[in-house]
Amino acid sequence: MRRLAFAALCAAALGGCGQAPVEADVATDRDDAAIKEEVAALVRRWAEAGESGRWDELKLLYADEPGFAWIEQGVPRYKDYAAIVAGLDAARDMALAVDNEVGAIVVVPVAEDAAALYAEVSSSVRSEEFNYDFDGALSAVAVKRGGAWRFLQGHLSEPPQEPQNPE
Repeated sequence: MRRLAFAALCAAALGGCGQAPVEADVATDRDDAAIKEEVAALVRRWAEAGESGRWDELKLLYADEPGFAWIEQGVPRYKDYAAIVAGLDAARDMALAVDNEVGAIVVVPVAEDAAALYAEVSSSVRSEEFNYDFDGALSAVAVKRGGAWRFLQGHLSEPPQEPQNPE
């Protein structure tokens, strides 16, 4: 009975708020086509720099600012810029060999200096210590700082493995 009364109170309170205002389209001077191309180029540079072992160039593709996060398979691997720089330095020290392919890049500008993106990613990472193959997706937020686009947040993940049926 208490749950029903609580639900009724919530419904009444929320109903009293009325409909949320709808934002009108606001004219902007931003060039969405240019933003889409520039951010897609960021994704391609990221893939190419990893393949070529250009670790210092990769460091420049990440934003050194609050809010940075890089997530892999749902786990926050790098919670700030210093952590991803340390990871790239470790990759250099391990002499990682990387093969990357990116495709189906979709960029959605959200401001003159910010965009959301999605891309399909296939990677193969090799070293003396391990081998890892990845076939999944990158979703990210890119920001433009100092005239250059950088990743502020990124999430790499693979689709879940389908359960295998025992015969």
